[in-house]
Amino acid sequence: MFELPLNEFVFMDKDAPHSYFTHIFNSWYITVITMTTVGYGDLHPNTKMGKLTMMVTCLWGAFMISLMVLSVSSMFDLKKNQLLALRHIRLTRSAAKTITRAFKFYREKKKYYQLKLKINPSLAQSSGFIQMNAAAFGVSYEVSSNPDYAAAGQ
Repeated sequence: MFELPLNEFVFMDKDAPHSYFTHIFNSWYITVITMTTVGYGDLHPNTKMGKLTMMVTCLWGAFMISLMVLSVSSMFDLKKNQLLALRHIRLTRSAAKTITRAFKFYREKKKYYQLKLKINPSLAQSSGFIQMNAAAFGVSYEVSSNPDYAAAGQ
């Protein structure tokens, strides 16, 4: 909408010697290339008015692109309540992972002491550390109370 008057100023450059702007499409092309700050350099104005118009077009294009970037980035910014909800979700997931890992650790440590006592039942009476940990994990450390070892002891 705002580019159309600028195109006309560039198109006025058509009467200059060695002008690239014999067609209005070339004016549109250079205006778009200048406004997007690409600047290929394949076309350029020859008159003072054309050069002035391209300078204004370049500044206007930089302004328009900055507005577009600002509006797009503001669409992706989270609001305060969305940030709080995201923080709550992250904390909840972190707590759930911590509980799950603690339970898995407890279960594996219990299996470890069960296996250790199964391999060497004499540790149940000899090591106070094993007795303490086995009792803490609910592992039976008395050989006579374990049905697997009752038959082995006879």
